[in-house]
Amino acid sequence: MVTAEKLSSIAAWTTGQPYPKNFDRAWKNILFNQFHDILAGTSIESAYDDARNEYGESLAIAARGLNYAVQSLSWNINIEEEENMKPVVVFNPHAWESRVHVEVEV
Repeated sequence: MVTAEKLSSIAAWTTGQPYPKNFDRAWKNILFNQFHDILAGTSIESAYDDARNEYGESLAIAARGLNYAVQSLSWNINIEEEENMKPVVVFNPHAWESRVHVEVEV
């Protein structure tokens, strides 16, 4: 959620991509499930089913928001076209510089 929110804010500010309205629901699901019984493992079984479903919903909301933001940002990068070129855009959501391997399917 943090990465999705970060990149969605940047996309809204730089490209005009609408900020996802359902992020508040995702955060409410996440925060609701920080209840002490769930974290400690002392809830009834049905509470864990609900928590799993709500976390899943939050993950889906975050994934969609992140995908829309990344697409919006990458579509607005001006790269000169060259024959047979397939540009790749890599985003670093951290506040620090990172050197990592990037895996690309071709």
